Amino acid sequence: MTPETDTDPTKEYGATSSSENTEKQVHQFFLPFNRISGSWDSYEIIKTVIMGVFVFPIRLLYLALAGLIMLTVASIATIGVTPSHAQDNPIRESKDSEILVDGKDPLFTPPSPWRRFLILLLFPIARSILFVSFGVYHIKSDKAEPSCMASREKMPVRDAYVIIANHLGYIDILVLLCRYRSSFVSKGELEHAPLVGSIARALQCMFVRKGQSLTTQLINRIQATYECHRKRQNCPGCAACMSKLVIFPEGTTANGKAMVPFRTGVFNAGLPVVPVCIRFPWRRFNLSWETIRFREHMFRTMTQFVNYVHCTELPVFVPSAEEVSNARLYALNVQNAMNEVLNQPIVPLNRKHKFLYHSYLLGKETNVQEVLKKAYDLQEQDDQLTFFIENTKGDDRV
Repeated sequence: MTPETDTDPTKEYGATSSSENTEKQVHQFFLPFNRISGSWDSYEIIKTVIMGVFVFPIRLLYLALAGLIMLTVASIATIGVTPSHAQDNPIRESKDSEILVDGKDPLFTPPSPWRRFLILLLFPIARSILFVSFGVYHIKSDKAEPSCMASREKMPVRDAYVIIANHLGYIDILVLLCRYRSSFVSKGELEHAPLVGSIARALQCMFVRKGQSLTTQLINRIQATYECHRKRQNCPGCAACMSKLVIFPEGTTANGKAMVPFRTGVFNAGLPVVPVCIRFPWRRFNLSWETIRFREHMFRTMTQFVNYVHCTELPVFVPSAEEVSNARLYALNVQNAMNEVLNQPIVPLNRKHKFLYHSYLLGKETNVQEVLKKAYDLQEQDDQLTFFIENTKGDDRV
């Protein structure tokens, strides 16, 4: 049993209900980004000191060594591999769409046996990092079918090439990497960056090119992947099949107690997705990474005896004709289905709100009323949030 602790989100920042109601109002407004974690009591202090002296150095050393091994394996696996251009041009406008099936794009080409072996080797190494360095000894995995999906069209998971997940931090990236052999969306600069560049290329991550919108590139990549497999019918095992593309449609990380509305980017493709719900049950320390500094978060994570992860896979969400033509509705319905499992309030905020909240916590924004005014202005300027608010009136989860 790993019960979660219901901690007052304002407690860690020193707010009180009597003298600092306005400050409490700020923390409540930015609920998905509150640092909600266990108390820093004598037990936690003693445990952290002991783990910090005897265990943390070992875990950190293993992280460095395993990372070096992953880098070496990925560098060898990507020798002579050219970048994929599946995201650059719409498949429906391509003069020669058969290029995907003819094996001229590395994303849709079956890798050689030795290259496949090296790529597949990356996933157990990543799992060992979770086990040794982060104390995630077991990933609880199960499946659930929300009531709102019971009457929807059924489709095998193997035929869906995009995973939709809520985002809690860097730990869930490793979890999805191990669980689904995933690839991710990365900044274009990372493609040739030292260390992580080789690993990202080996995983077939989608590198965002400059001069073109992320949504457009995402749609091109997804449509090309589905079109390629539709024409082939029996895929011989291309690189795209080896790693499903994971998208975090919230666009930022939250604290595991609340979500923010999904952005529409991936849903504009109008193609099936696999929703996956990630939870971090905790007693002493919340693995979610939202407002805590990275170094502190990693140290606290590595000084826990054990960390828990719960991964729930939903059936493939096949969009209706109405959802295909309305990406906002598609995004809202997928999130509602996931929320039947997560059971969290969805707060109409976005990534810019998180930056504003960070500024407030760091003392860069000190006027409470001004912060709240800016936050409401950001809501009004975001069409997706406006749509969400209008279409969830009367919903107790919002």
